[in-house]
Amino acid sequence: MLHWYPVYSHPHGPSREPWYALTDRFAFRTRAHPDGQSPLPEFRIVDGDAYPTEHHRAGAAAEPWFSVIGSLVYPTAAHPSGASNTPWYQARDPHNEVAGRDR
Repeated sequence: MLHWYPVYSHPHGPSREPWYALTDRFAFRTRAHPDGQSPLPEFRIVDGDAYPTEHHRAGAAAEPWFSVIGSLVYPTAAHPSGASNTPWYQARDPHNEVAGRDR
């Protein structure tokens, strides 16, 4: 299972603990997330894009809030804070290996 870790360019700064745990199609908040752990998915992952679900406090959205490129996760123009050309998260596996390294 992959996890998203906030990196230096995230508005709240980097974290050694992941904020999201990912399945094949969904991202769930972990206990390290500022809003706490959630048993319900906050994001739906489709073709490398992450869309807020109805379980996100902002509600579901038709446009993706994040785009995943390799192991890096970037906010899109649809995100309430706007797009960024620097990543907010890095995807890593449970052993802290970087995901998508061979891509």
